[in-house]
Amino acid sequence: MRQFVSYARRDNGTERLVKIKEFLCRRNTGSVYIDDLEIHDPLTGRVASVVAAIEAANVLIAIPSENYLQTKWTRWEFETAISRNVPIMALLPNWDLVLPNNPGWPWPPREETRGYIGDVGAPAGKFDGALPTYP
Repeated sequence: MRQFVSYARRDNGTERLVKIKEFLCRRNTGSVYIDDLEIHDPLTGRVASVVAAIEAANVLIAIPSENYLQTKWTRWEFETAISRNVPIMALLPNWDLVLPNNPGWPWPPREETRGYIGDVGAPAGKFDGALPTYP
């Protein structure tokens, strides 16, 4: 299984990301892609690595946080998973993995995201599939 971890960088430092990767590796077989823990090919760059990883993913693991829905990248990752019918789970602070519409799911449903996330800060807008620019 190829797991893509989607997170807000400003809410998750390297130490936390390492713990998340260790947890997911112990719990599941397969690979875990966490952008800030990867070595990116200098010829293709970070953006190409993120795109390739999410396109190859079997599941997206969202890390809910204060800024998760505030960044263009996390919204793009989440909505790309939805558009590609990639299953989505949320990894809660207590280390529970939850599916949408189950107890503990951190976001209220919203129509344009097929019930996965609701109005939590930034407006969702319409997903056009466009890749955000990398800061």
